[in-house]
Amino acid sequence: MMAVSGTRKNLIRIIAIVGIGVIGFMVAMKIWIASTVFLGDAEPAPTPVAAVPMPVEPLDAREQIARNMVSPAIPGTPVMPEADLTLDPSDYSRDLARFIPIERGMDRYAAKDALLLYYIAEPEGEGAQRPKVSSTERIVDGATLFVIRRSGLADDSIAAEETYALFDANRLVEYGSRQQCRRGDTPNQWTTELCP
Repeated sequence: MMAVSGTRKNLIRIIAIVGIGVIGFMVAMKIWIASTVFLGDAEPAPTPVAAVPMPVEPLDAREQIARNMVSPAIPGTPVMPEADLTLDPSDYSRDLARFIPIERGMDRYAAKDALLLYYIAEPEGEGAQRPKVSSTERIVDGATLFVIRRSGLADDSIAAEETYALFDANRLVEYGSRQQCRRGDTPNQWTTELCP
């Protein structure tokens, strides 16, 4: 075996020390990069600020109707008729609502579900356009008034229809429907008569 000279031994030691130093420096850099890039700079967490209550402005009735849309507006769907914000039960007919499976004394949520299912039923016929449906609910003299309407029907005689339901103590106490006819003596006017 050949003996290694003293100069060579010193050179090997220097290379080993430099190599260990470079490896140590690379490890330290990797740890520093990982901590700053992936963990972010260590800053103290911000002090939580108490929530400040914001005053809520009540919506007017027209904004409430727009916000309570059940189905989104679809391009090409006829515009919804103006909602009458003052409801008069004599403008509606319970007989006209006989096709809707609701009755007096019914639970509020069951009645609302029945109305929604009736109003957003799938249109008949292939490629038939879905009508535009909207609803609103508000408190009137301690009772809950729910009004649902739809327009853009594929029906050639009915242009729009609307039903109201009045709930007291979460029970249905009164309801009725009305519709707008496409033809007849008063087209596009609300009526409680069957459309021709």
